[in-house]
Amino acid sequence: MLIKSHATALAAAALLAACGGGSGSEPAQPAAAAAQRNRPLAVGIGNPVAPDEAARQLLDFAEGAFKSQLPERQATMVTGPARYRVYSNGTVLGVAVGSGPNYLLDGVYVMGGAFGSAPQFVGLLTSFITPVQPGSGATGPSNGCHDLDLAGTTGTQTAVTYEYTGQITGNKTVLTQVVGPAMFEALPAVETLVKTSGVLIVDGLPASASAEIRNFHQKTAAGEITHLGSTVATTASTTDYSAATTIKTVYAPAWQDRSAALAQGQTLSADWQSQITRVTTYSIPGFPPTTNTYGDAGATTLRYIGRESLTLPGGTYSTCRFERINMLPGGGWTTEWWLVGTGLLLKSVQASGHAVQTMRAISLSMNGNPL
Repeated sequence: MLIKSHATALAAAALLAACGGGSGSEPAQPAAAAAQRNRPLAVGIGNPVAPDEAARQLLDFAEGAFKSQLPERQATMVTGPARYRVYSNGTVLGVAVGSGPNYLLDGVYVMGGAFGSAPQFVGLLTSFITPVQPGSGATGPSNGCHDLDLAGTTGTQTAVTYEYTGQITGNKTVLTQVVGPAMFEALPAVETLVKTSGVLIVDGLPASASAEIRNFHQKTAAGEITHLGSTVATTASTTDYSAATTIKTVYAPAWQDRSAALAQGQTLSADWQSQITRVTTYSIPGFPPTTNTYGDAGATTLRYIGRESLTLPGGTYSTCRFERINMLPGGGWTTEWWLVGTGLLLKSVQASGHAVQTMRAISLSMNGNPL
């Protein structure tokens, strides 16, 4: 991944120095690290876990075990053999996923903040956890593609700018924040606020559009999110008029999204029904607001293809590729690439009939850190 910020670049360079320079000897381990030895994440089963996946599991474990030093969830960044996360207090935690004469494969390194400016080797990954195969069930079903805990961590913020090509062109920015615990239709939920803005060209006509979306969900299993519904407030304008619309969607019944539990090659069928109330107010003089209440339904099949490297304007990323087929009349399919371990959509290619619509991320950040 390309490194955008100066501070992150310095941290990455220091971690790479730890991986690629020096004698390769193992310095003494801090007491905090030694205390965590023999605390396996789970019992390993099956074939050896891929290095990137093992690094993700270690970094996730550390965020839970050392909350005072690693104060928030962060996404994994990539530079050479280093897989690392940068935290708001200046701490950098990384894992070496490659082998070499001057660094340790699966070595864990920490620097910054209370740990000083030089990287410290704190042990091998297997001193802290025993990695497991994604989807094995040993730690609950999880393929490592989506971080459902991150989706429920109050205050988590992401920002992604997408570029559209096809029938729709232009750019749109999506800002997402986990608001926290809330109630929706008398049920406890986690509320997530999504704000979109941008200028898109639709059928050759420019349209400025913005939306404020509040999604409500529950985490109901290790690899499962239950969607309760959403509220949406949008404004749109053309050269002729503007319109403000509010939409409330209630899923009846709530539906379970188990995409985070799919193993490679597995397919998931999902369908849902909802009740929608839509109110639109127009800027056209004498044109009254419109109110519509109606039912809606959807049915898709989703297949997890596997991990893929994806190059975008912001860098090269490790992604999970999914293929989604619309099972309702009209059909169509969508291929999606999600940033591993975050649940951020990086690219989608949608085909319906002979039309193909592409959306790709041209910049992204999490909790203020460029990814």
